[in-house]
Amino acid sequence: MDALAELLIGLGESERAKGLLERSAKLAPESGPSKWLYLGQMSTGWQALQHFSKGAELLKAELSARRRVGMEAGEDVDNETYAIMNQVVSAQCSIAELYLTDLCFEDDAEGRCQVALDEAMRMDVGGSPEVTQALANLRLSQENGEEAADLMLETVRRLNACQQEDYEEDIEDEGEKGREGERGLPLPNLMFRVQTAKLLLECQTFKTGKKCAKRAIKILEACKCEDDENMEVWYLLGVAYFTQRRPDLVMARAHLEYAQGEMRKRQQLNGGAGKNEADSDYGDHLRLVEEQLAMVVDAEEKGIKKCKEDGAAMEDDGDGHEERGVISSSSSSSSSEDSCSGSDADEGGGAMEN
Repeated sequence: MDALAELLIGLGESERAKGLLERSAKLAPESGPSKWLYLGQMSTGWQALQHFSKGAELLKAELSARRRVGMEAGEDVDNETYAIMNQVVSAQCSIAELYLTDLCFEDDAEGRCQVALDEAMRMDVGGSPEVTQALANLRLSQENGEEAADLMLETVRRLNACQQEDYEEDIEDEGEKGREGERGLPLPNLMFRVQTAKLLLECQTFKTGKKCAKRAIKILEACKCEDDENMEVWYLLGVAYFTQRRPDLVMARAHLEYAQGEMRKRQQLNGGAGKNEADSDYGDHLRLVEEQLAMVVDAEEKGIKKCKEDGAAMEDDGDGHEERGVISSSSSSSSSEDSCSGSDADEGGGAMEN
């Protein structure tokens, strides 16, 4: 029954899968922790918390049983035990996220969130990006942006480690070293990576987060290759190119205009917005894209205006001051090019960081 439910989930038949999982949970509540984790993902609020907690409880019981038959604390864990420990980590991170969202108004939600994350960190033997991302989210809610930015950069490093074929190249580019003893983890799904990019963009404004937008661009460009019909990815790329330390207005505008055009087409195919709640949400998303696009266009116009002013100033300064004019022209020209092009010369890199 559980295997069939997993198959249905893979086929996108979530409702049918949920019915099977609920039936399995009633018939055999003390076996098969995975069904409880799936039910947690399909539920909200207290019900989701109960499901995740039950799944974590059964997983910990499995770990205790394995230790009783021969595994001692501190020894290297085998692959099966390693997988179970990472499932516990994921369950605890899911519990923490509930206290940051659905259950954020519960008594001591912040403290319970931290307890869940402490347990996740204690069990984290594989360098899971879920742990650092959930902790960064908590720190943002606590208005501790500097620590959140550091945690999100660590999350990116851990994501890179999940991509074994790219890992050595990435850490060489970043001047980093991999941590000994880390095993490869499966690459988190696209939804998780999009959320990673969102949190990176939130951290861009903090002192320790200067590189966050660039990291977000790399993640989002990979997501775009995986699913180029995801308009949220296109929108976030527009935001990322605009908010990085040296904005790339051309790339920002291109991504936002594409998102705007595609969303308008889909809105027309659906018969227009405002008929129901889903249509209203869609209209809100389109307005968000258009507001961001307007900011980019405004920045471009200001850049063009500055170019013209600098050009006029150079002409005026050149009259009767030939030698000085040459020096001034060289300096102003460089400044004007940066202002007009909006290209990302950050750390010697090009606009596209992939």
